[in-house]
Amino acid sequence: MAFPACEVGAEWCVVADSLAGVSFIEFCLTTYQVFQNYKFIKNYRDKTLIILYIQVLQTLCMCVHYLVIISTLNVLYMIMIYFQFIEDTLVFYYFSWEAAKVENRGILYKRAGVILLAVNLLYLTGFVIFFGVDSMRNDDVFLCTDNVWIYLRLSGLLLTTMFLILGIKMTQKLKMLKNSDNLFFDTGREKELWGLILIMLVANTAAMFQNLMQRFYTQDNCNNLFEGNQGANIFLFILLRFLSQDMFMITCLYVFWASRRFGSNEVSIVSFPMSHQALTPKSDEPQVMSPLEWGIDSILSAS
Repeated sequence: MAFPACEVGAEWCVVADSLAGVSFIEFCLTTYQVFQNYKFIKNYRDKTLIILYIQVLQTLCMCVHYLVIISTLNVLYMIMIYFQFIEDTLVFYYFSWEAAKVENRGILYKRAGVILLAVNLLYLTGFVIFFGVDSMRNDDVFLCTDNVWIYLRLSGLLLTTMFLILGIKMTQKLKMLKNSDNLFFDTGREKELWGLILIMLVANTAAMFQNLMQRFYTQDNCNNLFEGNQGANIFLFILLRFLSQDMFMITCLYVFWASRRFGSNEVSIVSFPMSHQALTPKSDEPQVMSPLEWGIDSILSAS
């Protein structure tokens, strides 16, 4: 049981235990997919597995966070967000590399991708240093009203905006290639790709909304947004946590589910990654290509 959370009321104790249970299920499913994907990939350092490793750590932090304390932010919550940003960063780099593959002036996107990736990693490292130094001085950084959390979410929204721009550029180029090179694209898989972008946008927007409300409309209790209406507070808390944390991880589980990616009739996209040369048909037969099957693993494997 989440004993510290029970100090803020029996209702929040139930919420904490329930969210810890959900996080534990996500942890188990992600761990299971690590082993399932490894059975096909046979490379523990594969980029797909690295993304799943990060999600394992993120779900573990979420589970422990809800079991230990729910009423305030803590170092586990910070680490969880840190892992979330690392996962977002890998997806961001994927979009940059994908744009470089389909754009004639790909070198521009490659350089921009490397620069923005480096800046983002420096930002994350700087945030950890700031968080560690400030937490040794005092505990103010753990308050939900601290401006560092708004800064964190603004950075997430900035990254999501870049994802959106690169996704639009990539889609436009893919349509041009489809019309000029007699290529077929799996529209279902392409929709999954765009689903990741939209879910990132929803997740970061929901997190920003929550932090703004906590910053300007709460006093002693970060989750007391509706004075005297505990039910509304609990409902909003669960909704925002699902939108900002769980939804993206559930989608990643769906995208990287091993049985979907490595069916008996499918060719392993990890063993035979699609390269830029594959965009040029070797015969008059139309080729079937999936933008998402270029995927995070095949794109990042080229990095």
